[in-house]
Amino acid sequence: PQGGFLTLNTVPIQPETAGGPDPAYPWEGTYFAGIPVTVTARPAPDFHFAGWLELPEESANPLSVNPSGGLELTAAFEPLPPRRLLHYWDFNDPIMLLAPTYSADEGGTVQTEPGPETEFTHATGQGFSGENARMGSGTGSHLRVNNPLGATLYFDLPTTGHDYPLFRYETRRSNQGAGIQNIHYSLEGESFHFLRSLTVMPEDPVVVTVDLRDIEGAADNPGFALSISFARGKGGDAGNNRFDNITLEALPHTIFHTPPHELTANGWKTGPLGLLHDGAFPHVHHPGLGGWIYVHGPDDTAFHLWIHSEETWAWTGNGIYPHLYVYDQEGGGEWITNHP
Repeated sequence: PQGGFLTLNTVPIQPETAGGPDPAYPWEGTYFAGIPVTVTARPAPDFHFAGWLELPEESANPLSVNPSGGLELTAAFEPLPPRRLLHYWDFNDPIMLLAPTYSADEGGTVQTEPGPETEFTHATGQGFSGENARMGSGTGSHLRVNNPLGATLYFDLPTTGHDYPLFRYETRRSNQGAGIQNIHYSLEGESFHFLRSLTVMPEDPVVVTVDLRDIEGAADNPGFALSISFARGKGGDAGNNRFDNITLEALPHTIFHTPPHELTANGWKTGPLGLLHDGAFPHVHHPGLGGWIYVHGPDDTAFHLWIHSEETWAWTGNGIYPHLYVYDQEGGGEWITNHP
């Protein structure tokens, strides 16, 4: 499914799993009574886990269940608000090749550690099309790492004040380039821990997505860092690996931090959508729509609202909270004011 998938014990339920059905859902299996099964909901990078439909009071993930006849379990996934760009490298300036194109707190850096014969340089072409480009960057030059074996790229990526960090980049290799890229992470920029390995092919560039949300300490961390090193794999011991449009994005720290059941009633507002019951900003309960609205925005003038029951986004702006201006699809709108 688009929003994510399930893991039963250690087996991911996906079409590409060896021996798995296609489509993979609904999944049916036979299990031994009395032997617990661990079910883990694994959201896709742009979604978050919102609960179990058959167990509305249960929020645990992973969840341990005792199999019984006819047991059904459905994970709910909901879209995350748009992430904010924190750090970005487009490598379009050969003179300042490793300088960030953008860094929200000016803390984003790239440092290089060469192997015995490594050269860090720039190049153009090779199929890079700007698939992960941001801020209107064109398809100019990219980072070329010649003879990459033994080399490491280090990225300082502060996530201060943000959650749900997501790392993305475009990459490819030459026929004799390194066939494996090893990604490590650090919580203080010094000691690095293995995260995952990526097989790179001598084909058109691909976009690599690394979801960092499950790393304890990755969020809201001024010392967070990643590294990329190289191994031969099915590649060669010379050639090159290439990179372009490296990004780190995340959500402002205030989002999703107060569970709905912990909110208390402290005011009513009314607007085009109906009566709004406001518990604790940025969480708003909307009785007319029968669901919670999560409010998120990058500043005081632009907000996005996810409306659960409608499964859609609404656009709002903030004048002076709790007064919100709600726009309709035609560009009109009106203020939401306090309800007596």
